[in-house]
Amino acid sequence: QKTIIFIFVVNIIFIPGYSYGEDRDYFSPEVTSDQLAVFKQLFSQADKFELTENEGIFYYRAKTDSELLGYIFLGCEKGFVNEIITYTGIDVSGICQGLIIFRQQETPRYFNLIIENNFADKFLEVDIDKIDIESRSLDEYEIDVITGATSSSAAIIENFWEAVEQFISIP
Repeated sequence: QKTIIFIFVVNIIFIPGYSYGEDRDYFSPEVTSDQLAVFKQLFSQADKFELTENEGIFYYRAKTDSELLGYIFLGCEKGFVNEIITYTGIDVSGICQGLIIFRQQETPRYFNLIIENNFADKFLEVDIDKIDIESRSLDEYEIDVITGATSSSAAIIENFWEAVEQFISIP
């Protein structure tokens, strides 16, 4: 009985949310159906999403048959409880096409503040040329952490900045 109880407790702690095995590899040449749904939200016109690597940085290129539309970057920053996984789409002209929260395991009571405030939507249409990358300021777009969900919202902001840094490093 002790062994069965122990296994039950381990399953409750480690199974919910994303797994610690294959789902942890968010970069794969084969786009999963979950990823495809997110990628199409960012670039609805795209019919191809190609995994690309540039100097150790992995990202997806969103394309039609004839043109490159933009890039999709993975963000994986620790919130209050665990990692918050996001995908950020930035078109070729440097306009953010959206930030989608792909996976998270934050405390629902606090993460609901992010949802209620439509926090991820605030990144839509952010122009990379109009933000202060060096000081990491999004003041012009009035994007700041949410009181009550400070760690979670800060992680999402950090994921956005990582996407911006990756975008500007693309040759």
